[in-house]
Amino acid sequence: MHSLGNKSFGDKKIMNKDDGEQGYIYSNLWLNTYLKTIDQWTITNLGERYTI
Repeated sequence: MHSLGNKSFGDKKIMNKDDGEQGYIYSNLWLNTYLKTIDQWTITNLGERYTI
């Protein structure tokens, strides 16, 4: 299991430690689909994520 910890949203989005593909852009979870399309995590984005 990997830990994203306190990394920035941008780092979490593209994280690829040892080709393990842990970042949001590599995720197959439907909940992370929206995270692949944004560049920053804001209160507005939070609301939009849950209305999709």
